[in-house]
Amino acid sequence: MGSIASHDIVAQRNVVYIDQEKTKELQDLAEQAVMPVYNKDFTPARQNLVRTQINNYYNLIEQVSLNGALPYEEKIKRLKQGLPSSFNDDAIAASLEVDPSTFTTLLSYTIDIALQFLEAGIKEEDMSQLPLRIQEKVGALGLPPEAKKVMAAVCESVLTPNLTLDEKETAYRKQLARQGVDPVRVNVTKGEVVVKKGELITEDKLAALKALGVYRSTFPWSQLISIVLVCLAVFLTWAAFSLYFLKDFLTPRRILFAGLLFLFVTFLCHFMPLKLIFLTPLPFAGMVISALFGFPFALVFVIFSSLGLGMIQGNDFLFAFALFMGSASAAYFSRQILKTGDLLASGLKSGLVLAFVAGAAGFYLGKEYLTVLEEMGWSLLNGGLSGIFAIFILLLHATQSWFRLTSPLHLLEISNPNHPLLKRLLIEAPGTYHHSIMVASLAEGAASAIGANILLARTAGYFHDVGKIARPEYFVENQGDFNIHNRITPQLSTQVIVAHTRDGLDIARNYSLPEPIMEIIASHHGTTLASYFYWQAQQEGDGKAAEEVFRYPGPKPETKEAAIVMLADGVEAAVRSLKEKTPERIRNMVDKIVGERVQDGQLACSDLSFKELEKVKVAFARILIAAYHLRPEYPEGKKEKGNGGHSKQSTSENQASEKTTN
Repeated sequence: MGSIASHDIVAQRNVVYIDQEKTKELQDLAEQAVMPVYNKDFTPARQNLVRTQINNYYNLIEQVSLNGALPYEEKIKRLKQGLPSSFNDDAIAASLEVDPSTFTTLLSYTIDIALQFLEAGIKEEDMSQLPLRIQEKVGALGLPPEAKKVMAAVCESVLTPNLTLDEKETAYRKQLARQGVDPVRVNVTKGEVVVKKGELITEDKLAALKALGVYRSTFPWSQLISIVLVCLAVFLTWAAFSLYFLKDFLTPRRILFAGLLFLFVTFLCHFMPLKLIFLTPLPFAGMVISALFGFPFALVFVIFSSLGLGMIQGNDFLFAFALFMGSASAAYFSRQILKTGDLLASGLKSGLVLAFVAGAAGFYLGKEYLTVLEEMGWSLLNGGLSGIFAIFILLLHATQSWFRLTSPLHLLEISNPNHPLLKRLLIEAPGTYHHSIMVASLAEGAASAIGANILLARTAGYFHDVGKIARPEYFVENQGDFNIHNRITPQLSTQVIVAHTRDGLDIARNYSLPEPIMEIIASHHGTTLASYFYWQAQQEGDGKAAEEVFRYPGPKPETKEAAIVMLADGVEAAVRSLKEKTPERIRNMVDKIVGERVQDGQLACSDLSFKELEKVKVAFARILIAAYHLRPEYPEGKKEKGNGGHSKQSTSENQASEKTTN
């Protein structure tokens, strides 16, 4: 206070603060206006006491005055002895001059006047003025001067203060008066110039700066606490909503990650300069959460976060709406990330949406064109930066290790054919590798058809059978003419075959594959029956083989992606075993395998609907028919010369090659 502002200070947000100094002034005035509260003693006992005293004084005056045996000096002496000190010499002398026949009248007048003063109340500070007031009262009566002197002297002698200050009640009323004063509130609008350059910072300006958080003599604990409370309220409401409507999405890891992300965005928004407010990185948060957890979870997060940020910005709900639109679009565009460039594209698209809504809001509020263009520019930049930082955070190893999250960029990284485990699968179990490539294609097509996580389904398809690396020769796709199962019992064959899910988990851990991939590796057979070996054991044991011995240990698939990989694995193997792969037989086989899995209860724990299953079957059939389409046979032609030295045979081969390529 008292210094000169070196630059314009603009309000970063709407704020209403209380002018403490002006409020205190009004409270002091209200307190001063409160009259003291007195307790008045005008009880019958007090009235009787006054009557008795007055009556005694007049009786004494009457007795002395009518005693003819006493000389004048003796009468004066006795009156001085019997009357109070309020009787001066003039009043005593006047007592002897009063007509004795008027004593009764004087007695009545005196009692009336004394009781009137007592009823009105006499304070201690009034005693100095009391004789004058009594004389004025008595003087108004049409009585002789000596009678007035006697009446005034008697009244002065019997009247004492009968009002005592009630300090407790007075203090209480003053407190009520202070509390009844409405605080003086000052409104500061966002964008308002609070202090101009070169202006003296007065006490009221300093109060505004403190309310805006521009000036802090101490650490702003109150602002920090208010932000934390708003964040907590928004976070708890969002969590409760998600728990009720998105129960499957809510896990402790997701809650913690989303909560920290919201705190980060909130603090940046609060301390960001007003002109850069549309750089608030909520679109970035929406992109990250959508890419990690899915669009529904991200949409709920964005809704509640934008409301909270609008509250923090002085209940600026136009800003909150613009931020919601930009962030919701960012989450929507990021729901399926298949390559790194998708995040950049999503960021730029969301920036366009945010710029459009910010521009519309700016024109609606009547802002200057240059200001609106600046806000639209910051919005576009927000979208671009959101894409860049989303790539960074999703590639950051700490994000995935600390929170045990799997980002789409990490899935893209490990799905590269040059991944060490995929290269090992190709070399050690080539048949399984090609089977996995086909399963990945089927899973990708099915996931795309029902809106599941395409990248997770495809990547899981690549790795679902990596456990076969431990014993590749036991699996038919890796065998040549020799089948090792012909030399061992069905029970042992089952143990080896079933173990590939457990072996797959061990290998996946060694290569640090993401948890969702390992979950699909473990569940891609569910608790299905190794039917061939079970049938073989039934034949050898006269139907006494225990079915549970020949089942996979599980668990059953618990997500759509896991269920898709299970179905793709079974369908691909079954269709590959067909001798004639006509479209009709492929469709029938797809229906058969999917139906068996449903009937066996393998999909009971997943959230696949029957409508989605139909779409999955259509996608499987379409891809398999394209992969195994029939090729026409071409007869060997005779070599003919001419036509530029080309034979009919070479021409036919070229045509076949073209058809195959197409």
